[in-house]
Order: sequence, then structure tokens, then C-alpha cells
Amino acid sequence: MKKKVFSIFASIVLLFSLAACSSSEESSESLTGDLLVWDTGILGRSPLESGEVDPNSFLDRMAIAFEEANPGVNITIVQQGGDISTNTAQFQAAAIAGTGPDIRVQYAGGPTISFSDFFTDLEPYLTEDILESMTGWNVNREDFDPNGRILGMPYGAGNLFTVFQNHKVLREAGLDPANHPKTWEELLENGRTIQSKTKKDPFWVANLEGYVGAWFIAAIVGGELGANVFTEMFKGRIPVDHPAMVKAYKAFADWGKSGLTNKDAGQPSMVSHMLAMSRAIALTILLDHGRTMECERHLVMKLVHSLSQF
Repeated sequence: MKKKVFSIFASIVLLFSLAACSSSEESSESLTGDLLVWDTGILGRSPLESGEVDPNSFLDRMAIAFEEANPGVNITIVQQGGDISTNTAQFQAAAIAGTGPDIRVQYAGGPTISFSDFFTDLEPYLTEDILESMTGWNVNREDFDPNGRILGMPYGAGNLFTVFQNHKVLREAGLDPANHPKTWEELLENGRTIQSKTKKDPFWVANLEGYVGAWFIAAIVGGELGANVFTEMFKGRIPVDHPAMVKAYKAFADWGKSGLTNKDAGQPSMVSHMLAMSRAIALTILLDHGRTMECERHLVMKLVHSLSQF
């Protein structure tokens, strides 16, 4: 039996429908049920050696707060590990068998769109205010169609890139850490200054898996053509050999040949070091229509609403 994925950002209007789970005398706070959450280390962390919850685990803290507010609810969080291929295979098999989690935290875009058969449209549960208050819906719509079904809650979705800087090295090179470069060219110039004055590698790159290259192209092309460029490219409206793409790939190649990066830039693992981060996350909720009561559906929605407000 397939297990349908229901990805939502619950609204206040939706929460009023929780009363349908109980009699007229009961409040929506008397919800009961068990919820299983699968995470791949995106929003949560594994327990400490003592078995206690890691205080830095956002997902666990949210679950504890939700259980305290709803004593009849029990939430189990399972960390699948960081291997994307293994996690994907497990998720697909469990979704088909109807034995998977009620909620899954995964990456937006392809990892969500590729499993659209298991997902339930969230749009009927969303108000215009909710849709307008968040960005990233486009990467979770079926087939990347602006009118397609919304398959995932865009929790932090987007092309967001972080560049870490070493203040000590910048000061050693005579640069002010508070004076951030505004363009790629200015960043390169800072790199040349660091190299000249300190004899150190200005940029440390871990591109074994290709993440840095992909993020570099996304950032540069996005800067040239806008945030929706790759969605438009997917639809065939922007060619893959657009001048902006050529410009970005040339810039990446020139960077690699510039001598400003570590010489083994293609060998260190980004997954292991995580010196840069891309946070494009979709919260997906799986509901087996063959067994799930409407009350459990409302319970899940209320949980996700709490997550969004936590």
C-alpha cells in the first residue's frame, strides 16, 4: 500500500478544524496519538552518549515542547544518517509498503518532486497570508509548475550560501573583517591580498562531492538572472548555454586555476567538513489513506504549525 506524503505549513484557520477530532465538550488540546518522524540530520541531532537529547537538536526540542503542550501525544524521532542514496531507498520502500514515517524531513526540489506520487497537496490547507509569508514554494510544487500541487513545506528552502571568514587571517593581511566584499571580484581581490601578505591559501575548498561547484554556479547565475533561474531553465525557458551560465562556469574554472585555493580542493569532503551550508529543506508528511483517521491528520497539521512557530 502506498503511503501518501502530505507536506504542509498549517494555518490558524486549519487549527480550528481540530475540533472535529473530539466531541463538542472537548478542546483541540486533548489530542492523542503517536507520530513517527524521520530526519537525516537536517533539523535534528543524534542523542548524546548518555542517551539524553542533544540540547542543540532543534527537532527534538520542538517535539518535547509539543508533547508538553499535548500530553496525549507521543513523538518518536529517528535519525536515518547522512547517506542520501540509502535514505532515499529506505523512504521509497517504506512509502510503498505503508510502513514509513508520518513526517519526513528532507531536501527540497528533486528529493521532494521525484516522489510526488506519495505526496498529498497542501494548498487546500494554506491561506494566502501563509503563502505570501514564506518563500521557496516554487521548489516544492509538482513538476516545478507554478500551479502544481504543493508537495512540501519550504522550511528554510532556497539557495542560501555561507562563506566563513577567519578574522585573524584577514587582520594579518591588513583587511577589516567587518568590511564585507559586495561582489565576486572584490572577494577575489581580498584573496589576492591575503595570499600576497600572508603566503596562506585565501580559500579553503572541499569539493570532493561537487557541492562547492554546484553552489558556486547557483550563486553566480542566480546573481545574474534572479532567484528563479533554475526553475525557468527546468521549464525550458532559459537555455543551459545561456551567456550567464557560460560566464559562471568560466568564473569557476578561473578560480580553480588562480592559485587562490588549496591545491587539493577536489579531494576534501564537504559532507565531512561542512564548511559551507545549503539549507533547502522540505518537511513532508506521510499519511496512509488506508489507515489514517482524520483526527490523526489534524494532529499532524497542528504539530507542523508548532514547528513553524517554534
